[in-house]
Amino acid sequence: MNNKNLSVDLQTWFHQFKRELPFRKNKDPYRIWISEVMLQQTRVNSMLDHYRAFLSEFPTLADLASGKEEKVLSLWKGLGYYNRAKNLHRGAKYIMENFNGLFPSDSKELQKVPGIGPYTSNAILSIAFSLPYAVLDGNVKRVLSRVFAFSGEIDNSSNEKILQGYADELLDTKFPGNHNEAIMELGASICRPKDPDCTICPISTYCIAFQKKRVGEFPKTKLPIEKIPLKFHFYLIFNESSEVLIYEDPEKRFFPKFKTPPFLISGENLSKSYTSLNHEMSELINHLPEAKEIYAGKHSITKHSIHLFFSIHKVKEKDIKKMLNIEFITLNSLPNRFPSSIVSKILKNPFLKSYNFKF
Repeated sequence: MNNKNLSVDLQTWFHQFKRELPFRKNKDPYRIWISEVMLQQTRVNSMLDHYRAFLSEFPTLADLASGKEEKVLSLWKGLGYYNRAKNLHRGAKYIMENFNGLFPSDSKELQKVPGIGPYTSNAILSIAFSLPYAVLDGNVKRVLSRVFAFSGEIDNSSNEKILQGYADELLDTKFPGNHNEAIMELGASICRPKDPDCTICPISTYCIAFQKKRVGEFPKTKLPIEKIPLKFHFYLIFNESSEVLIYEDPEKRFFPKFKTPPFLISGENLSKSYTSLNHEMSELINHLPEAKEIYAGKHSITKHSIHLFFSIHKVKEKDIKKMLNIEFITLNSLPNRFPSSIVSKILKNPFLKSYNFKF
């Protein structure tokens, strides 16, 4: 295989057909970093509005470092995997404190930044600094598995080393950023998981799977993990001022770092790790009068398939003010304090909108 010709053909195609995306307009490592983190587990079209809003609020690394975590999380709402946002915030502070606000151009130093691993580091160093590091994201793995007809599972950690070797082998070290962006774009737009458009692929003549008419056999992946069915029941507990109760319990199986309305988790054969209420909160829930249970829709968190329910309750604040780690907030501020799409699904429910909160 002529690696040089492959990369030339790939980059020629990219310059002609690449999508005009906002994070490609300059080589600012900060903007590249934000885009790469947002694109993890997220499609481009789903992240663009979030990307623009995030940079409007935090246009520079210094702005992000000095910003409030609550605001960072609120701008992340809808992207999921909130640890990514928390690590961005921590990472910005780390770079300000340890590198005088400048991204290090050394791979080992860059990977000391919270949330930056090998893939993100390679993307930043190649695109922003033109350093010879080959990226290996899901799109690139798929392209490489077909080009080399690689028979191993691409989501196996041992096989990732082999795939990284292939990526390094193909990399154009003179134009590593262009090469990396091109191969990622190819995987996103042409070498798709299903129905790849090999007839217009710029590197099909180099692709072993295409030449052998075996494209449909690649990539090899692990069988999908069967999702665990769960039920979440949220208790919306309002005081006399129509404010809703939230609390923080670090032992919660989900959302341990957020204050949320109390909720119970149920499902078949669940381990103790799914306990969602501490003793004090359980006592409060047990003494609430019965209320109508309302269905709020479906939700998904990693390997869990969730059905959401909620009920509405009224309490006198003086009766529970001695409880630890609780707070009453306005319903409108709940999305900022608990930045999950769960909140929007509950708030949109017609029953909640028509409810009379007066005592």
